Amino acid sequence: MHILLKSGGFYEYAILWLLVSILIFLALREVACWYWKVNERIELQQEQIKLLKTLVRGLSLPNDSGQKITENQPNITAQPPVSDRICKKCNFKNKPDDMFCNNCGNKL
Repeated sequence: MHILLKSGGFYEYAILWLLVSILIFLALREVACWYWKVNERIELQQEQIKLLKTLVRGLSLPNDSGQKITENQPNITAQPPVSDRICKKCNFKNKPDDMFCNNCGNKL
């Protein structure tokens, strides 16, 4: 054994074994990625991201400078916040989705 260490053959053998192991790992990785279609899924995700970015660019809102919306850009406006529902009988402030007053029970 010490003859291999003196001649450097052990280190050459270890480096060769390491390189072969890396090549086998990379080959098996490609087979696993092909089998589970990982590469195809990544390509599809990249295409979806590209399409979403195109969609977001196409839906830009008009700014204060008077830029008009084109036909490809629908008019998207923010909905005004829903205010609290006030009872006409007791002037109690109820939640927007309440049907009846939480104070007196009157129908809103």
